[in-house]
Amino acid sequence: MTSSERQPMTAREFFDEYVRKTYEEWQRDPDSRRSMILAIMLNHVADYWQLEIQRQNETGGRPFREDIKKHCPEFGPVWDVAESIKHAKLTRRPDADATAEVSATYSVGVSDL
Repeated sequence: MTSSERQPMTAREFFDEYVRKTYEEWQRDPDSRRSMILAIMLNHVADYWQLEIQRQNETGGRPFREDIKKHCPEFGPVWDVAESIKHAKLTRRPDADATAEVSATYSVGVSDL
C-alpha cells in the first residue's frame, strides 16, 4: 500500500498515539510548554473527528468545533488556547465564562518567552 492509498488516522488513533502520551507527559511535569502543546493536540482531535464524520457521511465542512462546544463546554477554553497559540492572538470571541481561564493559561506561556 502506498502512502497515497493509506487512510488518515482515526480520531481514536490520533488520541491514543499522540494526545494520551502528551497528556501523560504534562501530568508528570505540567509546565507552560507542555500545557500549550496539549491544548493544540486536543484541538486537533476535532479535526480528525470531523474527517471521520465527513468520510462516513460524505458531508461538507461545518462549524464542527461549535457543535463540540455545545455538548462539551470544556472544549471552548482548549479551542481558544490552541487558536491563540496558532495566530498569536485570540481570533474568535471566547465565551464569557472561559475568558479569564484562557487569558490566565495563555499569559503563563507568554510570560515564559
